[in-house]
Amino acid sequence: LDGSPLQFCAPSQGQQICTSRVFDENTGIIKTARVLDRETRDRYSFIAVTPEGITVEVNIQVNDINDHAPAFPKQHSTFQIPEHTPIGSSILQVFASDADEGDNGDVIYEINRRQSDPEQYFTIDARTGVTTAFVTIHVRDYNDNQPTMTIIFLSEDGSPQISEGAQPGQYVARISVSDPDYGEYSNVNVTLEGGDGKFALTTKDNIIYLICVDQLLDREERDSYDLRVTATDSGTPPLRAESAFVLQVMDVNDNPPLFDQQEYKQSIPEVVYPGSFVLQVTARDKDQGPNGEVRYSILHGRDTHSSWFTIDPATGIITTAAPLDYEKDPQPQLTVLATDRGTPALSSSAVVHVALQDVNDNEPVFRSNFYNVSLKESTPVGTCFLQVGAGIEARAVGSLGWETCPCRVFGAGPVTWPGKRVPRSPWMWQERMVCGCPVGTLQGHGV
Repeated sequence: LDGSPLQFCAPSQGQQICTSRVFDENTGIIKTARVLDRETRDRYSFIAVTPEGITVEVNIQVNDINDHAPAFPKQHSTFQIPEHTPIGSSILQVFASDADEGDNGDVIYEINRRQSDPEQYFTIDARTGVTTAFVTIHVRDYNDNQPTMTIIFLSEDGSPQISEGAQPGQYVARISVSDPDYGEYSNVNVTLEGGDGKFALTTKDNIIYLICVDQLLDREERDSYDLRVTATDSGTPPLRAESAFVLQVMDVNDNPPLFDQQEYKQSIPEVVYPGSFVLQVTARDKDQGPNGEVRYSILHGRDTHSSWFTIDPATGIITTAAPLDYEKDPQPQLTVLATDRGTPALSSSAVVHVALQDVNDNEPVFRSNFYNVSLKESTPVGTCFLQVGAGIEARAVGSLGWETCPCRVFGAGPVTWPGKRVPRSPWMWQERMVCGCPVGTLQGHGV
């Protein structure tokens, strides 16, 4: 074209757009007049015309550069899936387009782990797409978790136990419940079974429950209770958790020892060796442990002769501790105590009656060692002229008999005259002015 001015026209939408340009006479380069956009138009055709009327057709193909990012039709999508969806299930497909062509328009998908799903619950196919636009996936809950339940017993050592002295309203255990499920599935109802009405369940927020004493307890009546706590959620079908335990009722010292009988009777000879068995008393205590351990003792008092006896504190066996004396006390009486080892200690008493059997262990004794009497020589035979007295200690065994006089002048009177002296034969004063007559007695089977 030899540097001649050119006029060229470029058809646009069926019309000719003609623009005069002067080519560089040395190079003949055609330059762009505006910014090109391949995605708007990728091809141009020009007809260059010289003043001389020479024409030349120019075809320009606009090549692509990667100047467009992929774009999603929707920038926010929301889906719901059930929580028990199997691994590998297709949830949704996202699609992004890129106005570029070739490799520049080839879209590869991935999940932005920095902004979402760091735990990698989801995956995306790099070619088919499962979101890079912000996608919210709501996991719809499924009742697949049973309630969880934690029971804390409020005893000193944390074991399931309660004192029998606990009053109504006193707490036994604290129960906390929860359900990992969502919404209505997380609503949990707790029930208590067993206990024969002695215990109740209370709550203020349906999260923390308390087992409390509802009626007075008596360990001697029943020492343990089988309890079961059940937590049930509101799902369909409902799921539940159960916990069963045995609640021990701990003893308090509320029962005194009781003797098998309130009075004991025993008969023994008065002559027995110290340490001889008398009888055994027995008391029982319904309490447990030290509260139910019984120790025996004798309650000593004045003029009771309780010192004659002793008792084994563990067995309740009563034995003699000293010589007995029927003449001092033929029926000694003891008060025995049974005491437990609780705090405070409780006790009860019983009475022991001991009847001593008398033996002949006392000699007769005259009231006087010497008797002096005057008697007329004409006193008839058989006349009572003297009565001597002899006796034994009160309540002694046997009766008294009288020996005959060795002098044969006087003798004992009839049995109706105990201790009386009478002449056996006529008294002759000329023969004896004074007569000494020893008198003896016989007691029972002894002298």
